[in-house]
Amino acid sequence: MDKDIAIPGVLFAIPFPPTDVAPNPDKPRPSFLLYAPPRAGYIRPASPSSPSDKPVKESFTKKMEAKWQGEVAEGQAIASGSITDATKWQRAKGAVARNAQKVIQYLPSSDIEALSRVPPGKKMHEAIIFTPEDASLHGQTEVEEAEKAHQQQRTNEAPGEKELDAQLLATKKKAVKKTVISGVLLPITGAFDWICPIFSFEVDVAYFSSQLQGLRKATALTGSDVHLSLQPSPHLSAVTAHLQAICFELSPHHFKRGPLGASAVTSDLAAGIILQFQQAVSPEVAARHVLDPKVISEDLERCMRKGAKEFVKAL
Repeated sequence: MDKDIAIPGVLFAIPFPPTDVAPNPDKPRPSFLLYAPPRAGYIRPASPSSPSDKPVKESFTKKMEAKWQGEVAEGQAIASGSITDATKWQRAKGAVARNAQKVIQYLPSSDIEALSRVPPGKKMHEAIIFTPEDASLHGQTEVEEAEKAHQQQRTNEAPGEKELDAQLLATKKKAVKKTVISGVLLPITGAFDWICPIFSFEVDVAYFSSQLQGLRKATALTGSDVHLSLQPSPHLSAVTAHLQAICFELSPHHFKRGPLGASAVTSDLAAGIILQFQQAVSPEVAARHVLDPKVISEDLERCMRKGAKEFVKAL
């Protein structure tokens, strides 16, 4: 793919359910759970085929990402029995790598994790935000919902557009602080990892990388160079109902029970989300993501539960 080509970013915005808790200006809370399909593993560029060819430059974080993927893959292969002659050290290191990978999944916020999966800001010309067809306003009291719906009718704003922009700005602000902190810790975790290789450095690099990517993409999405296009999705109503059920499960005194029959994300529902994603991007871009229905259903379930905990904590 031409490195200068502009490609769309795609996010699914699932509204959090209404709550009886009035908003606290000192404690902003998100309106949406943002989701994007996970990216496929990083593939290192091939070595030059001749001495006259210039090697492709890799950033430090990309080199570390490739190294870390190898460690995790080896650990998973040992656990599955694919590697039968592993030494005790390899088995111990593999177990640590597998557990560290689980930690990495939970370190960034749900917003940062979703943003880190969309294309780089310099390549995005448009961000397509899919929302439920019957989306009401999100994570607010019923009175606030009615007031905002009336205001949007007067200003011709798309439902949720103002809330989405505010959420992205808040995410950007938090990411600045967390990127600086994780960057400062890199030399410390690097030295500690050299003494005792428990992958603290790799975990910090992964966290730093996700925060930096999220910061850059939140900056792009709140700037004037990327056009935000909110579009309805027929697949998100069931996901929204399930998110409400999760929130009720976590804090029943803050939310209504939600519609009966709200169930976990099925593979069929995940297949519909995948199809909508594939229709919004080119085949080359789609190939850079893991688009297996089973993987998407499990990943979306995990992200919803993580995001719901963050939302309840912000009440």
